[in-house]
Parts: sequence; structure tokens; C-alpha cells
Amino acid sequence: MTIVFKWGKNEILDLLSSCERDGLLPFIVRYIKKEDHILESGCGLARWVKKLDNMGYNCSGLEYSEITVKNVKNVWPELDIFVGNVLHHPFKDNSFNAVISLGVVEHFEDGPTQALSDIFRILKPGGVGIITVPCFNGIRKMKHPFTHHKLIFYTKERETFWEKRFFEYQFSPECFYSIVKSNGFEIIEQKPFALIDGFYHDLDPLHILVKFNKWKFEPEDIWINKLLSKIPYFHCHMQILIVRKPVIYKNDIINTLQL
Repeated sequence: MTIVFKWGKNEILDLLSSCERDGLLPFIVRYIKKEDHILESGCGLARWVKKLDNMGYNCSGLEYSEITVKNVKNVWPELDIFVGNVLHHPFKDNSFNAVISLGVVEHFEDGPTQALSDIFRILKPGGVGIITVPCFNGIRKMKHPFTHHKLIFYTKERETFWEKRFFEYQFSPECFYSIVKSNGFEIIEQKPFALIDGFYHDLDPLHILVKFNKWKFEPEDIWINKLLSKIPYFHCHMQILIVRKPVIYKNDIINTLQL
């Protein structure tokens, strides 16, 4: 089952402004060149496609929802946005120097493998992927035995439980590292991500200390969040992996041996 988000046109400018705050930009600047051909796979309202376009990057976007793509085109007609499914990208093998996937591959009930495999396919050898997924963090592990609703976490056996319809998986850092590695990627970097988001969701459920309005946390950070962030993967909402498609990968070796 594919989860389809309904993005409202009125959110588009608020989302764009959030690019300056969510912590992704330093990774993009560090690992992706402006001349690279970039795809955001599952781009939603295309905030990062627009942000990177404004910065002089060569970025395209793929989004499943035709209505969402229409909303984007109405506001930013200059953007290169396609309608398509991230499980079967409508692009040839080895098409992109970089692929960005932000909170997408966790939304498939059969797991993230097919989406990751197709990202691998469309990346050029040596190409970079930036991938974020929800983290089954320390707080969530402690809460899990006492939780009797919705979601849960992903293991290699896909042992999951929920009462309502499936929405997403959470992954322990070790589990997602293993899944990404098994899809042929080299792991360059893996880090906790969206720390204030995790504080908001898991440590401040009544939203007494941190408010969220127009895609902005108020305050953007507090001392207790900074303190707890010193414990890796303790309360981060997401995790980020920087990956690379090997310059020479398994299929090349097999093809060479068959010649």
C-alpha cells in the first residue's frame, strides 16, 4: 500500500521557509555539486526543489499526487516536476548524480527495499543519496512495550503491529543501516536528525515547552533538547543517511565475468 499525502497549496510558502531551519542544507552543500543532476524523490510541495533552484542547483522533483504537482506548477511553473511513483521512477538507469528522499521510503507496508532499490538504479555510479526516515529512538524503545496503538517498528522479519491502517515504519539505526547496505549502497554518514521534532513528539506530547505553527517550532531549540542531543539517537524524530552507489558494483562484476 502506498501512502498518498494531500498537500494544501496554502502550505507551500511556509514549507519553503522551513528549509533554512531543518538541518538538511549543510548535508546538501557538503555532498552535492551545483552542476549535478539532482532528483528529489517524493518531493511533495517541492520545497527543496524550489530552494535548490533558487540556489543555482539543477534539481528535478517526482511526486505521486497529480493534484500536488498541479498546485506546485500553479505557484512555481518554472520547476521541473514530474508525476510518478517512487517505486518505479520513470527514468532510465544511471540518470542522476544525486537523489534526495526525505521521509518517503518508510510509508510502504512491504518495507523500504523496493524504493531504495529503484533509487540505486537511477543513480549514476558514484552518485550520492540523501535519505531520511523515522528513527526508532531510545525514548520510543522505552515506550514501545506500553503502547497499544498504531505503528510500530521495522525488523527484517517485518514484525509490526497496529490497530489502525498502516502509516509508516520507524527504524532503529542498526536496522536501517543494514537495509540500505543490503541494497548495494556504500554508507558515507549516518546521524540523528530532526532533534527538536523528536522532543516535540516524544518528550513534550502536551506541547507545553515547544509549539509548532506554520512549519516552525517556537522556540526553535531549548536547552533541554540540546542537552539530550548529546546522547546519540535518544530522542531524534528522524535519522539521516548519506549513501553512495559504488563506482563498480555487483552487477558490473557479474557482467564482466560473463563476457
